Amino acid sequence: RRPRSPNLVMPTAPGGALPATYKRLVLVEPGAAGEESRPKIVVQERALPTRLKTDEVLIRVAAAPVNPSDYGAWWAAAAPDAPPRKFKPRAIGNEGSGVVVAAGSDLVAAAAGARVGS
Repeated sequence: RRPRSPNLVMPTAPGGALPATYKRLVLVEPGAAGEESRPKIVVQERALPTRLKTDEVLIRVAAAPVNPSDYGAWWAAAAPDAPPRKFKPRAIGNEGSGVVVAAGSDLVAAAAGARVGS
């Protein structure tokens, strides 16, 4: 077992250095319910964390599909009979696969280089 530490400095990823940023799809407006709905989805670029908590992993994502649960989330928010509430933008494509490039000190089983996926 590795010694416990509050943070783990990010290592160089297999195959080269990690980029400074990553991109994700974000549903910012659900649009109206119906077949002709036009939800607003944007590509958002964010800074890659430079340190991990002891219970976190960093995964280099190979694939992350937009799937029915993502579709259902925006559909429910856009439904005319949905309870009134403020819509909060949400990242989509939350399931996927890739390779662990770093792991917090509490996660000895999540070795760098391990392939993971759902």
